[in-house]
Amino acid sequence: MTFLKYLILCSSLLGFSQETVFKFTVNQLNKELNIYATQSAHGAENFAVKDLELSEIEMQIYFEKEEQITSTDSISMYAAISITQSKINALLFILMGNKETAKHDLRHVINDELAIVKSEDNKLYNFSLDQKTGGSYRSRISWMYYLEDHAYIDISSSFDSDDNMNSDSIFFPDGYHDIKTFNSHNKTWYLLFGSVRGCGACFEEYVTLTHFEDNTLQLDFEYSVVSRVAEQRIFYEAFSKSLSVFYDTDDLTTDCYCEDQDLNNRIHEEDDTEDIQESSTYSCSCLFEFSKDTFKLLKQCAERIKG
Repeated sequence: MTFLKYLILCSSLLGFSQETVFKFTVNQLNKELNIYATQSAHGAENFAVKDLELSEIEMQIYFEKEEQITSTDSISMYAAISITQSKINALLFILMGNKETAKHDLRHVINDELAIVKSEDNKLYNFSLDQKTGGSYRSRISWMYYLEDHAYIDISSSFDSDDNMNSDSIFFPDGYHDIKTFNSHNKTWYLLFGSVRGCGACFEEYVTLTHFEDNTLQLDFEYSVVSRVAEQRIFYEAFSKSLSVFYDTDDLTTDCYCEDQDLNNRIHEEDDTEDIQESSTYSCSCLFEFSKDTFKLLKQCAERIKG
């Protein structure tokens, strides 16, 4: 992947103005996203090579191993999806390294196939893409870019430079759908919200607090809750800088718990010493408030509603 990024950059874009490179890269990225929209892990097993619209150089790169080609004109759908993901990754890398990019709101110029959220100060972008694995887990590829010295740097991606899953990231791997921004103690803090369907009836909602320091984004707080029901469970109140969590226990999350960096509590106000019975259901709530450099647990409640 690293070789391809620089190959495309050097052979196609070198010598042009930043604005020209920006427009060209946006057009190429949108073309790849349009191709990606036609690919699906469900249905046809093969994909026409011509529909990938590869250059001669790209053909040599992607098909140097003959066993990748299932016939003279098609490849497996999963191979086609992988190739298009690779090209999207490379083009996004080029686009975000262009100083012209900081002048634009990418949400208005990039195909909706790529989900895009950004911070209010325009410094932090998260991109996420349906990974199209075909399973009930609706996994996504996620990229995090931060603006430094007039260009965006790749802070953390779901994939590493060799297109393997990146397990070292401080972020949830499936990306985010909202970014809240606030200032405190002469720092800018980013509060990221995301969710993912883990199975046919398994839904995880999560939140991450981060700030930029020492040339990277630091993990300051995270919380997640898993449920059988797809509905919002984590809420942010900007005036008080507080997070509220509400959910009912089920077979996926059997306890009421409130957790931050320094705390892992499981509580039952009716009887702190009594173990939860499997047939019992509790209504749970947590209240976190921002304090200095993280969210601290302020209040936690549990009320038995069944069993």
